[in-house]
Amino acid sequence: MDDEWLIGLLGRNKNLNFVDRIFNRNKYPYIPIKDANRREIGGMTHKMAYGDVEIDGKKKFIVYPEIIYDAKEKKLNYLNRELYGGQARDYALQNKEYLTFDTEEEASWVSENYKLAWKAKKAQAHAL
Repeated sequence: MDDEWLIGLLGRNKNLNFVDRIFNRNKYPYIPIKDANRREIGGMTHKMAYGDVEIDGKKKFIVYPEIIYDAKEKKLNYLNRELYGGQARDYALQNKEYLTFDTEEEASWVSENYKLAWKAKKAQAHAL
């Protein structure tokens, strides 16, 4: 698994909202991050998680967003596991906003390394 593999995987799934937000994050709002003095120091658009599910009687692993986009309100909502339990996972399953893997290793790697797509995209843009 490397950035090329990741770009291919995401490219094949660009119909998913959270994947579109990875490739086109400037088209979407962000959740402000503030310092101790309440000054905005950045923004958050993604927080990925993974877990196991049963699909067609087989154990699979899914990667899904904990930050979801509410198109009606045009805002992001952070469904943090510690505060909201399984709501992000439930949302992902109900709305088919997840990537499916056969191994936990792949799911874990993607949930931790999805930001490589931003670096690869920047590198591609500079190479043109």
